Amino acid sequence: MLVNMQTQSKVMSFEGCIMQLHFFIVFASLENFLLAVMAYDRFVAICCPLHYTVIMNLPRCVLMVVVPWILSLLHAFLQSLMVLRLSFCTDLEIPHFFCELNQVVQLACSDTFPNDLVMYVTSVLLGGVYFSAAATHNSHSGATASVMYSVVTPMLNPYIYSLTNKNIKSALKRYL
Repeated sequence: MLVNMQTQSKVMSFEGCIMQLHFFIVFASLENFLLAVMAYDRFVAICCPLHYTVIMNLPRCVLMVVVPWILSLLHAFLQSLMVLRLSFCTDLEIPHFFCELNQVVQLACSDTFPNDLVMYVTSVLLGGVYFSAAATHNSHSGATASVMYSVVTPMLNPYIYSLTNKNIKSALKRYL
């Protein structure tokens, strides 16, 4: 995205699109899995504080880090392979600033039912963004949603998490 903005070029190769798609899916699903792991950790810490060190032992913590990575990689590999099996017409243009899975699948000339089925099943299993994205076909609203969950949210995370710092809170109060 940054290279496209800097060079004012909106051209991307198919291989680059698949690679971007793969890594985006890996990190988006990994974020969801790790948020679930963190929620479980907080749940155990709050509900079973005296048993926390027994429940959250080293093997379980390693498992809670390794399994999300493996599942995220498998999910991205499955989605990438599903896109690779599609055939596309010539002169394709994706109306987004990056290759989003739903937009790439919609541009295919071949049957996309297996891809849609895999997207719906994985969205139910993983609780991802794909369920709502596959239901809408409005390019503008899809691009806005893509910017929100791929650029704006990660950009705001450092500011949101820094508000837990007392020094940052006091500086913000003085500023306001």
